[in-house]
Amino acid sequence: MQKRRRTSSSCIALFLCTVLLSLILPRCVSCAGTDKTVVNKEEYLSAIINATVQDSKGNTKRVISKEDGRYGQNSPKTEVTGIIITPSAVNGVVDMQGCCTNTRFIIPPKTTHWIALLQRGKCMFKEKILKAAAFNASAVLIYNNSSKEDTVTMAHEGTGDTVAVMITESLGKDLLYFVEKNETVWVSVSVGSRGPVKNLNRGSLVFVSISFIVLMIISSAWLIFYFIQKIRDTNARDRSQRRLGDAAKKAISKLTTRTVKRGDKETEPDFNHCAVCIEGYQLNDVVRILPCKHVFHKMCVDPWLNEHCTCPMCKLNILKALGIMPNLQCVDNVAFDMERMTRTHSSSQRVALMDVSSETSVSVEPLTRSGSSQLLSESELTHTHTHRSGEINIAVTKEWFIVGSFAVLSVLTLCYMIIRATGNNNDNTAVLMFKVAHGALTDFSEELLNTKGEMFDLYLRAHPEKVPRYKPSQHGHFGASSYPRKFDWRDRRAVGPVHNQKSVSVSKQEVMSSICGGCWAFSVVSAVESVRVKDGGKFQELSVQQVIDCAYKSQGCDGGSPVSTLAWLKQSGEKLVNETEYPYEEKTGVCQVFPWGHGGVSVKDYAAFDFSGQEEEMSRRLVEWGPLVVIVDAVSWQDYQGGVIQHHCSAEHANHAVIITGYDTTGEVPFWIVRNSWGTSWGDEGYAYIKMGENMCGVADSVAAVFL
Repeated sequence: MQKRRRTSSSCIALFLCTVLLSLILPRCVSCAGTDKTVVNKEEYLSAIINATVQDSKGNTKRVISKEDGRYGQNSPKTEVTGIIITPSAVNGVVDMQGCCTNTRFIIPPKTTHWIALLQRGKCMFKEKILKAAAFNASAVLIYNNSSKEDTVTMAHEGTGDTVAVMITESLGKDLLYFVEKNETVWVSVSVGSRGPVKNLNRGSLVFVSISFIVLMIISSAWLIFYFIQKIRDTNARDRSQRRLGDAAKKAISKLTTRTVKRGDKETEPDFNHCAVCIEGYQLNDVVRILPCKHVFHKMCVDPWLNEHCTCPMCKLNILKALGIMPNLQCVDNVAFDMERMTRTHSSSQRVALMDVSSETSVSVEPLTRSGSSQLLSESELTHTHTHRSGEINIAVTKEWFIVGSFAVLSVLTLCYMIIRATGNNNDNTAVLMFKVAHGALTDFSEELLNTKGEMFDLYLRAHPEKVPRYKPSQHGHFGASSYPRKFDWRDRRAVGPVHNQKSVSVSKQEVMSSICGGCWAFSVVSAVESVRVKDGGKFQELSVQQVIDCAYKSQGCDGGSPVSTLAWLKQSGEKLVNETEYPYEEKTGVCQVFPWGHGGVSVKDYAAFDFSGQEEEMSRRLVEWGPLVVIVDAVSWQDYQGGVIQHHCSAEHANHAVIITGYDTTGEVPFWIVRNSWGTSWGDEGYAYIKMGENMCGVADSVAAVFL
């Protein structure tokens, strides 16, 4: 233990030295090598912006003078004067970034010199400047897209003699304000003072790289130790699982089976369906009767019993009921992890289980306790081994956490140095690390998010199911007079706060480990919360983790279906408890069982329809039924920051579950009000707005409602 502590202390000392020297060395090298050439390369040239605002009669209304600009690296450092012109609207949309292929500038007649005003973002600086230059702009002013970011020296080689200047967000929005009021804004750009560029040289970069390699060698040594111990623990766990599997098979063989015949109660219309597959019983179906008298299809319930050893409905422990393991407190804590096993061995496991139980006859075997003492001794051995391996696991986890922390910090430091040393080559790179460090989904760059589909893809884990077309004739119909043009359940205090599927993290590795693709569970629980308020109850924040852990036919944080989840809630009668009783953990855990009389909210029924082509009728159902659960194609949502989504949103691949809380048809573009589960830093305080009437993003393909 002392040796491990000394090693950890050495790692900490090495990392601190790396950071300190990486900050000190650049200054030392810079001071030692001062000459005119180096100074020129590490300087920027500021720009003075003088703006005069005139009304339609030519009277001066306001004068602005600020040294808030910075000439681009490849821009002519000359003075330029002209009127400010912004991109014109195309199909009702204004592309202030100047990145779209159809971006146009409307130049007033007899205008000889004009300056384009564009917003930073979406594409390269070079593309923006060339777009304005194609319309003979004398200069381009690009204002920042964040008040927290400083202006940078833009790199835009190949833009000719067009003057390019970056200005602050506040100045850019001031100029834009007057332009949008149809007032004339004359701007004069003149050369300002010089300033040093905060940059790092190659010497510092090499030093940081060497330090990074040393830390990686230390981390690799600990990795080897970790995986060796991991293999040992896996082997021990497999032995324990095999013993439990044998016990489960013995218990299953003692349960009653029966073939459904004509006249049996299972064939009656009022008899409950199988709670596992949610289908009725047919003639010649083989059913299994549990000690609690619940009946299921044999081929449906046997895999569940083999993995959980409990009744899917009442959670009765069949091992205790049959006297095989009477002293075991909770089999679910040591049974197979169903979600993990079904993803890897589902098909082969079902075949094996059917072979094991196929020899069971129609006659009922008497319940015996033979072999219980032998199994108890095996259980004691298993618990002893698990306790010992758990101690080793705790020690390994602590060491692995330390090593992982060093590796993450080293990677962040190296990436930061590389970005600062290589300069600002495009519009997104300069702010990449700052944005990732703050953990907002919309702040990840496109390159990072699209690398092998990681990170952003982890959010999109909702599984769509085919639902029937909605038929208005089979449901109530609103009259035209009772149909509100604008409606939002938030106005009735029926919608809770916006949730976040992950925590704020500081690195890519930590973000990936904390993201839970449980949007399907968040949407269902949010709908239940809102409908409860709609029906006259008080708002109660319910447990999302309970649904992630316990919902049958789901994979927890790896995905699930809202429709299947609602069916499970209806058939099983599971009561959703308070969030404080079962808090969200951002990972899939073992299902916690509450007593049958424990309080909670249960789902009596649900409805699921395809409203494509009937979004007006869908809005009426929202008013009557409450917030709706929908599955959308959210691949294009990663950069959404506000406004109505009305273009470039596919409906082909439904992958993300959200709830619709309202709509607004009073404006030129009608839209749905959608509540997401990516935190309040995404979109408009966690909300998005989707155009109505065109099935944008597939919003009407799979719509579900909850009834309590």
